[in-house]
Amino acid sequence: MSQHKGRPNVCIFDLSSDITGQKFFVDSHPFPHFDDLMAMFMIQKVGTAAFFEQYGTHLAIGIGGGPFDEHPDGAKRRKGRHSAATLVAQALGIDRDPAWRRLLNFSHFVDTGITRFGKSPKPEESNHPFDINNMLKTCWRCLRERMKRQGLQVEDDYAVRMVCELCGWLDYFLWGEHKIEEAQLEIAERGIRKEIAGSKGVTLKLVMITSDNPMTNSAARFYFAADIVVQRETRGNAHIFIRVGRHELRPDELVMQLGSDGCLRIFNREDMQELNPDELEVQLESDGQLRIFRKYKEGLCLDDLAQMVRLKEQMLAGKVQHNRWVTLRQEGQLAGERWFYFRPASNPSIQQLHNGTESFPDTPPTQITDEQLLEIITVAFDTSYFQPEYADDCRNGVCHGPKCPLYKWGLQRCRNIRQLQYDEVELVS
Repeated sequence: MSQHKGRPNVCIFDLSSDITGQKFFVDSHPFPHFDDLMAMFMIQKVGTAAFFEQYGTHLAIGIGGGPFDEHPDGAKRRKGRHSAATLVAQALGIDRDPAWRRLLNFSHFVDTGITRFGKSPKPEESNHPFDINNMLKTCWRCLRERMKRQGLQVEDDYAVRMVCELCGWLDYFLWGEHKIEEAQLEIAERGIRKEIAGSKGVTLKLVMITSDNPMTNSAARFYFAADIVVQRETRGNAHIFIRVGRHELRPDELVMQLGSDGCLRIFNREDMQELNPDELEVQLESDGQLRIFRKYKEGLCLDDLAQMVRLKEQMLAGKVQHNRWVTLRQEGQLAGERWFYFRPASNPSIQQLHNGTESFPDTPPTQITDEQLLEIITVAFDTSYFQPEYADDCRNGVCHGPKCPLYKWGLQRCRNIRQLQYDEVELVS
């Protein structure tokens, strides 16, 4: 990067395309805004021969009044509600690419305060002191202040080199976005998606898939609103996650209708099934934007599942070392077993069950099959389920103890019934 000799307030950035190797130059501010840096980054990553043939190899971004300058100039109005990043994205043909969507949406919001392409009206990251935009601005300001004291200018190569290193972090973000999109396709094409009964009549969405994609859990929750995610690696190790917090529904997956009674009705666009209003939270922003969340499923807990999975694993191995229920639901990894239960006391809503972790990379794959795992999950989460031949007695507060096949699992609902029986006996005596 160097200062433009004829224009002291303009700098020339010397860059090259990752796709074609084509060198190109960009005129921009000495103190580029985030959307300007994003525009340069996009051209570096996806600039094609056709793009350079149409727009040339010496570009002006955010200045100069050309195709990539969104600012008003005299009689020329601002280019709609665009930023330099969205103008360049359109020219590159990636303005609707899902992998770029959130990064582009964030960049546009930083520049204009208006969102495009994203799932939420206001990206929470934009208000955080450690978001990438604030980090870049702080870096520029710090360097400029230091360099003034040394008699240097902010356009010096050192300053730009430092900021470009920060921009390099966007590579990792894009990697994650591409992985999420890949995971979405994997789940849609070959994942098992089903609904199972949960506590208090709540329906839970489950996604099960064999994949080594590290973003599978994120994709299942974001695109399929999964409450339970079961991911089996190709080597056989399995991982189970449950949803934490609210899930924001994307506008493009909903149809909203105002009924004659004045009530808002919300439907799933794919099958036009009406969503239960008791499971939704509607939030009206001060700018008029409507945000819709699926509420966090209260009572979702992995304790019963952890007990069943750990005990089943030992049964399949032919040696039961741990069978006390209080032990089977302990956090961590029990001696000699294959499952790690993550349930921090500081935030018990965050619960995960792992057959192998980064701390235990050599853990043997589980012997539990997908079919067995689905059956265990169904029994663990459906708190209204009891052994059919004893179900009526169970619901009337009578437990048949060890002769019931469910007894060995130590399910919380069964223990509650036995506790009530014990309390009644104590009361009578």
